[in-house]
Amino acid sequence: MKWSSTGSKMQKLFSVIQDTVKNYLNALRKEPMRDLANLFENIKPQKWEISERYSSLIIPIEEPKEYGLPKDIYDVSVCINYLVNKEVSVGAFDASYFSPGPHLYIPVLIISVGYWYYNYSKEEGGDGVIVSGTSLLDDKVDSELIVKNVEEEAIRMITDKLSGENRFVLFDESFNLTYTLSWAVEKRKSMAEKVKNNITICVDKGVIPVAVFHTRSHDLIRGIAFLANKGVKDMPNVSDAMFMRVYLKDIGSRSPLFMVYSKPVRDANLDLVGFYLKVDTHSVIRVEFPASFKDKVDLIHSVVFSQVVLGKGFPLALQRAHDMAVITRDERKIIEETIAELLRRPSIEYILSRKELSKRWPIA
Repeated sequence: MKWSSTGSKMQKLFSVIQDTVKNYLNALRKEPMRDLANLFENIKPQKWEISERYSSLIIPIEEPKEYGLPKDIYDVSVCINYLVNKEVSVGAFDASYFSPGPHLYIPVLIISVGYWYYNYSKEEGGDGVIVSGTSLLDDKVDSELIVKNVEEEAIRMITDKLSGENRFVLFDESFNLTYTLSWAVEKRKSMAEKVKNNITICVDKGVIPVAVFHTRSHDLIRGIAFLANKGVKDMPNVSDAMFMRVYLKDIGSRSPLFMVYSKPVRDANLDLVGFYLKVDTHSVIRVEFPASFKDKVDLIHSVVFSQVVLGKGFPLALQRAHDMAVITRDERKIIEETIAELLRRPSIEYILSRKELSKRWPIA
């Protein structure tokens, strides 16, 4: 038998990785970044009419500059004292789900939403998990939208448990919903309404909803191009996070406050603002919240960074909620074995597709 091979996969991977990292480092050269920073700092905050041709962008509504922490809260004990003195309570939730899709012959969706909360002035808190399930017999049933229904239950539970003068719920997602732009229009609108509803639950109870997430978006670059009357293709090819990692010099400092624009947000009639926050030397996160709380930006800045310090790089509340929510590999195995037992099959192999079986147990 004649056989030919194209060579070592590892060698090819190594070569591509080298080229990719070099391209990334070239994008961080001082000259393009300095030019971008000059454009950014020459923006004059004012009201703007956003063109329909932009799917998403952000525009500064404060003077473009670096904003340091309002309080010196870089130490764990100082952070806790700050949260206690400000009567802060923080809750968070996260979701995980089991759904093998077409590779499991019985169409099921198992949702796990974990939540965590702590009232710092009272030194009391709690955590828990809400588990729900459905069989996906209807093609119109969408798993992402069902997850939002279970998250709503968790949000209602958390907001009832929070106390104190300043109450927060942290969302591990973006409020701007740009990830839905590739979805069908009706599904995108349904998701926007569900996210808006979950935000409104918090606002109606006097709780500040705050989205905290990492992103590779180019929203700021599009915003600078729009305000400078330039084409996006004329701008350096860097993400917002790449630019902010260089622009923000001090850990704990933030960007100016931005107006957040996206088509899904516009369609849902959501008014959002946000900022980028430098959490360590090489990492920034994006923070978004309803524009009605923009006067509390210093408080939100301090509380989110306090959570970052307590969580050693990412908000503690979100990490705790994730730990409660995640369906582990062992738990997924138990779910599969239980399904097989209920269907009176000797093992999971009898209800998995051949493709899934080949992935789990490759041919020798």
